[in-house]
Amino acid sequence: MKASTVVRHTLTHLFIIALGLLMIYPIVWMIVSSFKPNNMIFSDPGLIPKAITIENYISGWKGYAGVSF
Repeated sequence: MKASTVVRHTLTHLFIIALGLLMIYPIVWMIVSSFKPNNMIFSDPGLIPKAITIENYISGWKGYAGVSF
């Protein structure tokens, strides 16, 4: 293989990996935010929560407007 082909393939793979990580970030943020208290979801934008709670899952299981899960 030529050096230019190897460089082109390497850059292509790095671009695809970066794009994949960029697409996965919102999913990871959504999962991590589900363990944060409601008042910290948008005020603490980091992925590592300062406080962890499962209250969102408990209230989701109970339902909304009289309709349970």
